[in-house]
Amino acid sequence: PVLQVLGHSGAVTMVTFAPENPTLLASVSEDSDVRVWDLNQRDAAESMHGGTCTGIAVAPDGSFAATVGWDGYLKVLGLRGRQPSVEASLWCEGPVRGVCVLADSDSIVTGGNDNVVR
Repeated sequence: PVLQVLGHSGAVTMVTFAPENPTLLASVSEDSDVRVWDLNQRDAAESMHGGTCTGIAVAPDGSFAATVGWDGYLKVLGLRGRQPSVEASLWCEGPVRGVCVLADSDSIVTGGNDNVVR
């Protein structure tokens, strides 16, 4: 079956499921919104990245989501009432396009237009 969730006002640039929770869907878009959808409730918690988002990854334990975007920043957003949000400049020249959270949930890897994986 096809499931549709609505809420972004800009083009959706990436979606991902939480590895340990298949009812938790995260999406980012050109409207700067980061949405984490509870597919059982069909509602979303929302936060702002601050610029066009190009990538999102959810920690395997579901405790946080990491987002990256055109602004060259990595932002870590606490999920389900866990940990406060943090922001870090990656010293990337240009947009950051991809992000991955490693299985231990302690490390985040990014890649961007400057041809560097961090």
